[in-house]
Amino acid sequence: MNNLFSHIIKGDNRSVKAKKNILYSFVFKAIDAIVYFLIVPVTLGYLDKYSYGIWLTLNSILLWINTFDAGLGNGMRNCLTVSLAKGDDERSRIYISTTYFLMSVIAIGAYTIFLVLSGFIDWYSLFNVNSDVVPNLVEVIRYSFLFFCLSFVLRLIGSIYMALQLPSVNYLLMAAGHLLSLLVILALRFSGTEGNLLWVGIAYSASPCVIYFLSCLVTFGFLYVKLRPSFHLIKIKDYSGQLLNVGVNFFIIQISSLIFFSMSNVVISQLFGPDSVTPFNISNRYMAIILMAQNIVMAPIWSAVTDAHARGDDDWIRRSLLKVRKVTLLFGLVLLLMLAVSPVVYKVWIGDAVEIPFLLSSLMCLYTFILIWSVAHSSFLNGLNIMRLQLTINVAEAVVFLPLSVLFGRMWGLEGLVIAMILTNLPAMISNSVQVGRIINHTAKGIWLK
Repeated sequence: MNNLFSHIIKGDNRSVKAKKNILYSFVFKAIDAIVYFLIVPVTLGYLDKYSYGIWLTLNSILLWINTFDAGLGNGMRNCLTVSLAKGDDERSRIYISTTYFLMSVIAIGAYTIFLVLSGFIDWYSLFNVNSDVVPNLVEVIRYSFLFFCLSFVLRLIGSIYMALQLPSVNYLLMAAGHLLSLLVILALRFSGTEGNLLWVGIAYSASPCVIYFLSCLVTFGFLYVKLRPSFHLIKIKDYSGQLLNVGVNFFIIQISSLIFFSMSNVVISQLFGPDSVTPFNISNRYMAIILMAQNIVMAPIWSAVTDAHARGDDDWIRRSLLKVRKVTLLFGLVLLLMLAVSPVVYKVWIGDAVEIPFLLSSLMCLYTFILIWSVAHSSFLNGLNIMRLQLTINVAEAVVFLPLSVLFGRMWGLEGLVIAMILTNLPAMISNSVQVGRIINHTAKGIWLK
């Protein structure tokens, strides 16, 4: 423990801050995982399986909607990190104020469109729900969407803490929101009232809003008063273009990734049947544990790179890249260990219900390593705000993957689809690595600098 503590406090302030946040992030993410594990049986204890299945379907759609912020959160994060590095508090407040305004406009517009269209949609047919079992489905959807729109705006506080190089606070807020949901559903369960999908929907969607709202009050009222947003600092004409230009790149990459991952399940279901989706997702989720761990490690690096670049500290970026590559290779060794013990893990986890071929797990292991190596370098590119090549390749991946997955799936089955995933992601892995290397060594030209 003493060795761990001495390692954490060793180095420059930026590195120490990053290491502390990585440690805290793992703690908060672990708490969040435990809460998420508990919330499933607790909710099932309050609702029946039919109603719970409806909520899972609705929640998955709402989570998709939460991504449609035009990349403003990440755009503000990069712009804010630069202004903070330069000590320009007024510009920082302008970025925050303008982004909150733009996000509010998007949220209000989205909810208005929803209310108009909602009257023309037969929600019961859309979700294939029996109106006798769930008579208040329309209310559930209306209130859930309302709170998700509110969260759309309020969760910007997480991006602000990312810009402050405190990503662990963002993980803390996420865990607190889920914990509050769990406590509310526990209270509902032991209140003796009959299971009600509406209350569950409100508990899930409103709880994060409460946490984010309280964190805004604490942040702007006490901790970072100098960053408090203000109406008179909303500068749409002068700053919205800058925020959107940065944000749209993130948005397109985000949507391309969502399309890529969503298509996998659709292709599997169409080619091999819905039952084949299960082994694919189980092996993917198992290996994705490493991806989650790496995302926690990389969370503070992104904004730290932006800060270092704004201050002209190229040596720190170069040293950090070397460390990140070593950590990623270590994660690769852990992936091999996970692959070796995967048959035992699957046996304990799911029993004999689903058979996971070792070849499928092996290919998923390789795919996951390609992904974490690519993400490790894209975090540096994101921090440097150099995204043109990355964006182009991501869009190309989304376009190429569908025909390639169908072709390989028909040739080699489920394993063929994973091979398509591997081949589709290889260009990004190679280009991200080469591009970061060229930028660090000041040899990048043309597209490599965009």
